[in-house]
Amino acid sequence: MRTTTSRMLGFAAAVAIPAGAFLPWYGDVQASEFPLEDLFAGTDGATTGTAASAAMLLLATGVVALVAVLARSRLTAWPAVLGTLAIQILWIVMNALHFDPVPFESTDFRVGFWVTFAGTVGLLVAAVLPGDRPRCDCAPAVRS
Repeated sequence: MRTTTSRMLGFAAAVAIPAGAFLPWYGDVQASEFPLEDLFAGTDGATTGTAASAAMLLLATGVVALVAVLARSRLTAWPAVLGTLAIQILWIVMNALHFDPVPFESTDFRVGFWVTFAGTVGLLVAAVLPGDRPRCDCAPAVRS
């Protein structure tokens, strides 16, 4: 039962992580419009196309998450969890610096950010959730 729950949660997370990239993260700006270099150099408010955006990193982590679920590999799930968290943390920090001194609060986040965050938490739980215990169908040894 735990394995089934873990796999279903993992599949949902593998879909939610990249899906959040195409929903608004702040105002009307989607992660697919947020330039990739802004995650590291600071945001200037400009938007870009999907190919050069933060959405590509989220799509990559979604693919890694899907591979982890299909391969039943907890070890493979961790890079997806850490990668998605890193993208979200960098996005928050760079936007907070950009909007300084105006406070940038969690109430400013839109549905895309929260869908990606929920997918990250779901994948984290799926990676930590233990699998079913192996069952032994062997009969007890008969002593004569």
